[in-house]
Amino acid sequence: MLTEKSQSVADFAPALQCETSRLLMKQMNVRADLSKALFFDLADRWCHDIGKISARDTDGVRPSKHAAFLAFWMRKIKPISRAYRFSDILKSEATGKPIPYWSEVVTINEQVAIRLAFQWLAQFAKQGKLLVHDSDSGKESPVVYDEDRFKRRVAQFCGRKVSLDGRTVLEILVDDMRYRTFGPHHLAQLFDQFVFSLAYYPEPTPADIP
Repeated sequence: MLTEKSQSVADFAPALQCETSRLLMKQMNVRADLSKALFFDLADRWCHDIGKISARDTDGVRPSKHAAFLAFWMRKIKPISRAYRFSDILKSEATGKPIPYWSEVVTINEQVAIRLAFQWLAQFAKQGKLLVHDSDSGKESPVVYDEDRFKRRVAQFCGRKVSLDGRTVLEILVDDMRYRTFGPHHLAQLFDQFVFSLAYYPEPTPADIP
């Protein structure tokens, strides 16, 4: 018989794998291999960590931590492999030539991790569970969710150029997650800043969005 924890892992792992598959195909136009065993490993690690945090933070786990630990374990365990863009696959099929090795999307786990994290934050916002503290009133208020506005905010946040060589927040984040020491607490702070931007910063204009 499954324990309560293993039951949640058994439910979460296939659901996360399906969500990842949809994201790859519909949003990123990528075909890849997804490891069922590694998604179960990822789900087990995430459930374990969130369970520990829940036991300590009895008032609840803030959404940014849910998203951060998901992104962390996705980039750590790397359940996605052999990722290629549909355009490269179609070109290979048309020419009869193999897809060159350099066409493989080697940062696919990091890219998916970040996208899934923002999708999770969107779901929390839809449910009225994305709360922001107002230092003036001392109260917490839910972020009012608007799908188009949320997408614009994500594009603005990730597309900002922050490096002297012109790289964006997203590009640097992918690089740091893949090649440097980068823990879930770093990601939680980054996602917290994004949530704050939803509540306090002016609506982005087209010129603000890369």
